[in-house]
Amino acid sequence: MAHKLRLWLISRQWTASRGSASLVLLIICLLLVVIAQLALFLTGQELKQTIGELHGRQLQELCYSAIGAAEALEGDNRQGCLGEVALEPGSVKGTLMYDSRCSADGLVSWLQLQAKSDDGMVRTINHCTLNLPKELIWLEKHHQLIYKTEIEGSEYLMDTKIYASKEEVRVPQVELFRSIGLDPVNDERLFKNGFDSRFYYLQDKTSGRRFRFSAEKTFYGSTVFSCHGNIYIGAGCKFPGRVVFIARKGSIEIGRNVQLSNAVIMADRSVVINSGCRIKGVVYADIIRIKGQSEFLKDENFVAHFSSNRFIS
Repeated sequence: MAHKLRLWLISRQWTASRGSASLVLLIICLLLVVIAQLALFLTGQELKQTIGELHGRQLQELCYSAIGAAEALEGDNRQGCLGEVALEPGSVKGTLMYDSRCSADGLVSWLQLQAKSDDGMVRTINHCTLNLPKELIWLEKHHQLIYKTEIEGSEYLMDTKIYASKEEVRVPQVELFRSIGLDPVNDERLFKNGFDSRFYYLQDKTSGRRFRFSAEKTFYGSTVFSCHGNIYIGAGCKFPGRVVFIARKGSIEIGRNVQLSNAVIMADRSVVINSGCRIKGVVYADIIRIKGQSEFLKDENFVAHFSSNRFIS
């Protein structure tokens, strides 16, 4: 009897151990299945990301290759489709759209090419141009300072040629750039990265505020920098590139000892120039105020139009 009981107990223990082993094995199998599914998911996501990047590159190249054809189209303020392509892998359809706009005065233009794919990828290229008013180009041949209403401090100017404009010199309608949605910009970013031949438009919504270029900094690169409001250039700043500063419905103040190597400065209201400045180019405003001795030089490349880099937005 005791022998049978012992055999029964051993049998129960073996059965229990087999059950435990089976449970452990089942858990391990489940974990392996989960790991395999996770690996497949991650691989699928990585593949999807890689395909998306390939499609994005193709869309960007499509924009760059078509911008010449878009610029050759006749007429202003036009939109439309330039064509469709198949993106690989997958033969996914890509569509290229264009949007071309011009300001009412004909001086400012903007072209945008946007390529979209059916899998949700988008690439956008912008190109801006600015032509100077023909009246300003004619006047600049013989004058560096052009005012409409009044000039103060003319006793400091010596050999500088001044002109009182009897005809309207149009300040370019840079408000067109408002619709482009240009990237936000600040003084520190421009100091670190330069202007990069891009156009900037800042809408000053608060009365009395102004964009300030901090003193004693050198800002490299070329730009058209426009503001619906006021611009202040701090003392000792240097701008070795070709720059246009435009203050629509506002004024521009240039601090002491500022150097502008190739500049066009235009303001609807006033331009204030403090002492010790060296400005090569032309200044136009309703009122010009000279606050000390400065040097004004003629710019031989003044008539050339300004063209931005083709930049991504």
